[in-house]
Amino acid sequence: MYLTLTFDSNLLSITVKNAYDPKNIDLQNGIAYTTKADKARVKKTVEKFNGTFKYYTEDSDEESCFIAEAMLYL
Repeated sequence: MYLTLTFDSNLLSITVKNAYDPKNIDLQNGIAYTTKADKARVKKTVEKFNGTFKYYTEDSDEESCFIAEAMLYL
């Protein structure tokens, strides 16, 4: 797992990169979906701070990774 936090001029940037097994993730039209309630909490927090959130996957021969990035204006 890889985590980066940076803070500059009231902007908090968060990046999380984590390996996953492609057989255990629900991909619909190339987008990873979750049924966990945490997704709603992330959306609410991002909206509260007028931020942005995106997530995507990177696949290579060595491993597959799920990357989530958020920017929050504090």
